[in-house]
Amino acid sequence: MKPDCLLCGEEPETRSHFLVTCRSLQEQRTEPISQIQGILETCSDAQVAKEICTEELTCTHLLLDCTSKAVTDRIILTKEAITQIEHISQRLIFSLHMSRKSMLTLLAPGLKRKRGKTNLNAISLQPASTDSDSVLHTNTSISSTSRRVCHQVAEFP
Repeated sequence: MKPDCLLCGEEPETRSHFLVTCRSLQEQRTEPISQIQGILETCSDAQVAKEICTEELTCTHLLLDCTSKAVTDRIILTKEAITQIEHISQRLIFSLHMSRKSMLTLLAPGLKRKRGKTNLNAISLQPASTDSDSVLHTNTSISSTSRRVCHQVAEFP
């Protein structure tokens, strides 16, 4: 079993959780997933498009490779739709990655590195300071941290 998500602590940290269900990254997913759903609706009916975008594993496949069997068994995409979905997905995944990196940095300023790789075992969700004004209460401030980070991440063209 994978360790709990370092951002929300609610589920194991998997690709699907990171891309589709982590509530700490939800604000960033809302608009791009809505855009993708709109593109899917041009290729099928609204119900199928909604199901694809809301089912965790199917949405994960959609974001990673919209031409995967999990998607194409349910909908026939035009070349234009594939191009648009890939573009939105690439921007979204980059944005989620950068936000996660920024949030982890904010949550663990003393993060140690080994051989150029992040040592995730060294991450502590405890505050770096005991000063009452700077203490992060992780159970209540993750979403506000997420909002700040969302505004800090530059738009990817």
